[in-house]
Amino acid sequence: MAEVKDGLQLKAAFAIYMGARLFTLLDDRYFRQFLSSLSGYFNYILPSHSELAGGLLQKAYELVHREVLLMLENEDYLNIIMDESGDIADRLLSICVL
Repeated sequence: MAEVKDGLQLKAAFAIYMGARLFTLLDDRYFRQFLSSLSGYFNYILPSHSELAGGLLQKAYELVHREVLLMLENEDYLNIIMDESGDIADRLLSICVL
């Protein structure tokens, strides 16, 4: 059962990390209420903000980092595209790596 929980915790970290979401989402009262309404179907408690910050996000980063490095090692070329919004009040930089 501990392995299942660890796997679910890591999936929660990936959902936050790969979606570029604030990890405080898991501490949001309404999000937790929604998930607790599913508790009759699933016996799982989401990781807290501190559990995520305490190592789950680092593990997700390390797994993604390793995967990206393996992909880059097999490529001959790297194309980087950058786009910036012109709104001075709210600068936004988007980087796409192909």
